[in-house]
Amino acid sequence: MDLVARLRDGRWLVTSAHMPSWTQGHGMYRDTLRVGILAGLSTAGRVRWVPASYPGMSLFAYMPSDDQSQWWVGGLMLAATTIVRAGGDTLYVGDTATPYLDRWSPDGQRLPRLTLPLPPTPDLQLLRDAERDEALARPGADEERGQILAMHGVARVQPRYRDFLVAASGDLWVRLYGRTPADSTRYLVLSPDATVRARLALPPRSRVLAVDAPLVFVETLDGDDVPTVGVVRWVPR
Repeated sequence: MDLVARLRDGRWLVTSAHMPSWTQGHGMYRDTLRVGILAGLSTAGRVRWVPASYPGMSLFAYMPSDDQSQWWVGGLMLAATTIVRAGGDTLYVGDTATPYLDRWSPDGQRLPRLTLPLPPTPDLQLLRDAERDEALARPGADEERGQILAMHGVARVQPRYRDFLVAASGDLWVRLYGRTPADSTRYLVLSPDATVRARLALPPRSRVLAVDAPLVFVETLDGDDVPTVGVVRWVPR
């Protein structure tokens, strides 16, 4: 079980993933994700689960032989996943393969679903090729070459966006895909009812960590993957 966020009333938003049955052999799988509310850290196990489950992370199983000791399972990058966030006391659940955000109250009542006005997703092949080449260039990658090539050659569920966060104001900040790693990081800023407020571009390899208007906290990675965090003052027009 993972702790995702703390709600205003002191309870915790949690998720629990169930691994799939590895019966189809070599290829892509998705785990099943449950979302719930934990009454408090002193009452472990008392979780109120919302009456729905979601496809979670995209996983890749590499099975070069019948010897199960050689099987390898890992997260499949640049593929759909389900993201869970909290805004105030509202739970937000979005499968990045779709433009929909499900919303739940802490007592498990479903709130009206939002449809994100997403632009068309670019072809992600250049990003996948760059990810593959980076993996092959790592020290010791020769021993894992077959696994790396198999992972990057498998068909996967196409994501519509990278992730999203909920600002303190209730606005939604949706991080979109570029075509190459050198592209600017693009954000779609939506009002709480999913109306477009702004479109923003940040430096490559950046992501927004939190928004508490007018302050935006941004993490940027340098060429050695060392992060720096900056604070930007942003006032929408």
